Amino acid sequence: MPALVNEAVLLETKLQPNMRHFFNLAVNEKDSLRKFLFLYWVLELHTNSTFAQLTSTGHQNYPARLQAAVMKIDNRKGWKKQLRQQFISCAIETWTGLDDTDFSNFETAKDARDNISHGNKIDHTALPIEKLEILVRKALSYA
Repeated sequence: MPALVNEAVLLETKLQPNMRHFFNLAVNEKDSLRKFLFLYWVLELHTNSTFAQLTSTGHQNYPARLQAAVMKIDNRKGWKKQLRQQFISCAIETWTGLDDTDFSNFETAKDARDNISHGNKIDHTALPIEKLEILVRKALSYA
């Protein structure tokens, strides 16, 4: 019960209204596609918001907990505009409890969302909803 109370306080006091709205929709949604998209939007909004608040953009010493994720940054040109790079920056500087497993879950969710957005056929029953929900809750715990 305390976890639910803490989450309720977080949602009411720390999240922006649009994030709170989509999170509440996701929690109560029965349709797997809609639930996935709501959760993804929360993560995307939270990533954009957190990234905008970062004051340091130079990453010289990458933590070992994110070594595989950092290696994915091949091209820094335009990196501020790409969600993947923003997510990594947030994990390095703010979401310090995230690790390579979380980044892998992010990539899986992003690939699924990209397939949906590009009109590719997807299996709604195979969407990584549980992994995405855990990742969203983990990232939101740093709000």
